Amino acid sequence: MIKIMGPLLCSFLLLAGCGSGGSGSQVKSDEDSKPIEEIAKYALNFLIDSAEASQLPSGAQIYVTVTGQGIDKTIQVSDIVNGESFEDLPVGDYLITTNVELGGTEIASGSSIFTLSQTNTTFTASVQLIATDLYVVPEIMGPTFSELNGIYDGQATGSACINNDFINSFGSAPVDLTITVAGTTIFIEADIFPDIVIQFNGTISGTESTLNAGGSYQKSDFTSGSWTIDAAYMMSNRSTYLDINLDGDCVGELIMTGLK
Repeated sequence: MIKIMGPLLCSFLLLAGCGSGGSGSQVKSDEDSKPIEEIAKYALNFLIDSAEASQLPSGAQIYVTVTGQGIDKTIQVSDIVNGESFEDLPVGDYLITTNVELGGTEIASGSSIFTLSQTNTTFTASVQLIATDLYVVPEIMGPTFSELNGIYDGQATGSACINNDFINSFGSAPVDLTITVAGTTIFIEADIFPDIVIQFNGTISGTESTLNAGGSYQKSDFTSGSWTIDAAYMMSNRSTYLDINLDGDCVGELIMTGLK
């Protein structure tokens, strides 16, 4: 989770505690003695929550963009401990956009409107992994693939027989993903919001970091068929990516990403 925390800066006006006093703005006069009201400005410090950052793939690049009040600026967040700063932002409404990239591919994003004021300088943004078009290098899996075991919160997208109204509207849907590997058997359950549950039973083989698996599946609408894994990666010790090919009553592809 990305936090934006801003210590107040004294700018063109005299604020209480920053000078001789004031209420947030100061009226000056131009050469023609016309009153000009100065706008307060603040610095925003961007901090990356360490727990959220640990779930992102190694090598991921994080960018934060602030747009509004004549400002359109992007900073790459490279210092997780100390964060990055936007200096001297006028008070007002901003669109704050967060993008996470891996190897030139966007894998997570989030945006929200934030109103900066003297008493409102902290913004918390959330981003979700994008299931579509995500490719990562296998990193963590060992020869038994038991590292995959766990319950994941993530996103899913798929072919027409997987898509529901939520996926059709938003491109992907939340999924609760359960993976259990024991010996040469594997069980996967995908509970895709709001109304699709698919259970996969099968066997696995392969060498370290290369998982081959396949078997049969059963959907909650009583359709069934066979499946094989086209790709299975662990992006970190808490995140996974599955690309499953389906045959039978539902033919196509199901892509899921998730975080433990």
